[in-house]
Amino acid sequence: MNYSNDFIEQVVENVIRELGSRPASGDSAQPAASVAATEDAVITSRVITEDVLLAGGVGCGTIVIPAGAVITPSGREFIRRHSITIARAADPANAAAGCQAGGGLVVMGTRSSGLATAASASGWDTAQADCAAGLAEQAAASAACGRRAVTCCHHPSVTACLINRCEARRAAVLTPQFCLTRLLRHMNPDVVCISPEGWSFSKYVTLLKQLGSGDLTAPDGWKELSE
Repeated sequence: MNYSNDFIEQVVENVIRELGSRPASGDSAQPAASVAATEDAVITSRVITEDVLLAGGVGCGTIVIPAGAVITPSGREFIRRHSITIARAADPANAAAGCQAGGGLVVMGTRSSGLATAASASGWDTAQADCAAGLAEQAAASAACGRRAVTCCHHPSVTACLINRCEARRAAVLTPQFCLTRLLRHMNPDVVCISPEGWSFSKYVTLLKQLGSGDLTAPDGWKELSE
């Protein structure tokens, strides 16, 4: 009797699945739930990128992400490519508390212990990126879901330019000397790009507190300047 390749492959898959569900000989029986749990990965970042998934050791199975987390295009493509199942943590109370606190996302392309500490003290989440494109992607995704973002790297103008390629985003470079109140009044950016030079812990805290206290609505009559 002849069998098709598809039929043979299906039989092999069924056998492998059946063998994988049985405990090895000599081992104590292990509940199926604990076996499945080893395939799950818990991601705590609220912005899910491909880099975040790789850093979390995600390869297959199910990932558990925070309620309200944003998945970027690169993250969605990684999830699709690896046939990963998404489960959102059932924690609406914490998510609501986070929105009320007015925190946002700090994406760091360069290490700054002062900024990381200030973010923690101000109720902001933190993330890492190794290039301007990664900074821009995570910051823009955060802003798209209504959470202001701050990026920190040695070339903030490059990050701001990448973010502003999207007409829906408003990114601005801010120095410690520039008046943040004036910037918020005239532009109210949803992403603020800074470099670590010249910033102290107290200035970081003031920046994050002030940014986290308002909404992301564009000022009336706002129009990007052009030559």
